[in-house]
Amino acid sequence: LAFDAVNKIKKMREFKENLPTEGDLYEYLGCIENGSTKNNLKGNKGVGTFGGSEDHTAIIASRKDSLILCSYRPTILHSVIKFPNDLEFVVGVSGVEAAKTGDAMKLFNDQALRASQAASLLGAPCLSMAWENHQKSLRGDGKKTSIGYEDKELDQSLKLILDTLERKWNIQQHKSRDLLPLESLKSRVSHFVIENYKIVPAMAKAFRNRDLKALAKFSALSQEMAETTLRNQVKATAALAKLACKHGAIGASAFGAGFGGSVWALVDRKNTEKFMNEWREDYLSIFSENSSRASFFSFQPQDGGGLLGSEMLQMAELIKL
Repeated sequence: LAFDAVNKIKKMREFKENLPTEGDLYEYLGCIENGSTKNNLKGNKGVGTFGGSEDHTAIIASRKDSLILCSYRPTILHSVIKFPNDLEFVVGVSGVEAAKTGDAMKLFNDQALRASQAASLLGAPCLSMAWENHQKSLRGDGKKTSIGYEDKELDQSLKLILDTLERKWNIQQHKSRDLLPLESLKSRVSHFVIENYKIVPAMAKAFRNRDLKALAKFSALSQEMAETTLRNQVKATAALAKLACKHGAIGASAFGAGFGGSVWALVDRKNTEKFMNEWREDYLSIFSENSSRASFFSFQPQDGGGLLGSEMLQMAELIKL
């Protein structure tokens, strides 16, 4: 953002040709981190992780007092949901660092590898069907219930996908030494389908309708799936989510790449300070070794990154290339 403010990068021919939409820009910012190529903009090594552009989209595209619902590869903004003004997010930073360039890199990349192998085995027709269903669930033009698609319909689709995966895995297992265990791939696919086709649409609808029971139910399901199926949680983040609900949070779940990091909790704005103090005290009584790195703060959704005014522009001039 600072470089563009001074050097007018968005006006360059290369930028316009390769990044014609805001979604393209968000994906490219992810490529800067992971080293991938975006159109004719050649990639490099990056930080060594197989990450996406979710964080980059949120940092720039966020809107004040709103939640945005996006899908990725390509990045598409599906809807903007008004955030209830009587609620507030509280974030608990566990103090367990999961540096993508450190010991957590292999754990992080293993998750991406599980997804990549499963997608490769399933093939384009199966993935295309899943993508179409995903878009419908986000747009809301499928068979709607309180959880997006009907449970029976979702179960049938998941069974078809898992049966296809098992059949193709059995064919390939003697041809490839690098093939991951079938159950590992099945659990990764199950998590993806349930999180994306069931939980995300359900949470979006719950926020639209201020359905607190649904917010509690599906945030708990998301956390459970992260712990038992995706398996990217550590004891500290699992405890943070559980303790948040113990102290009265409407819902709570870990977020980010996992293997450390943070947990969000949704609370009544009137109780924010009391909740945050009790949550912090209880957590640090169990994980005292994290006390110097753990932190807690509250917020409501705000606008994404951008210039703050003329003073910031003058500061940008000082670092002009």
